[in-house]
Amino acid sequence: MLCVISGSAIALQSSLSAQLSRRIGSPVLSSASVFLIGFLVLMSFLMVSRDRLPAWELIRETPRHLWIVGGILSACALSCVYWIMPQIGVARTMLLLLMGQLLTSAIVGHLGLFALPENSLSGQRLLALTLVGAGVVLFTFSNGD
Repeated sequence: MLCVISGSAIALQSSLSAQLSRRIGSPVLSSASVFLIGFLVLMSFLMVSRDRLPAWELIRETPRHLWIVGGILSACALSCVYWIMPQIGVARTMLLLLMGQLLTSAIVGHLGLFALPENSLSGQRLLALTLVGAGVVLFTFSNGD
């Protein structure tokens, strides 16, 4: 249920940030504001929470790409979302994002990349992906507008 609530939050956050992007004429500035506010909220949470920060040694030994690449991908992806959403709408944007996430996660899971649990692509899972993909295509390219 937490994932469903988080998904709703992502759709709402993206919608508001797309509106900001359209008003100010800059998806990149919209993304920057999201990251700045998010950073401040998370740092405030860390300061008041009882979570212990990892030892400096562990932070230093963690490969740099694990700290950097996720931020780069997020900045690029969110800027694209804030640019495209005002043009095609929230539902189409989120469905196409979901399809990209499902395809990528299926490949990552099948190959067991990034030290994550391996989930092989069985015939049933391929069928499920195909059905979801068909639903995305039907919804995205329907003449219901």
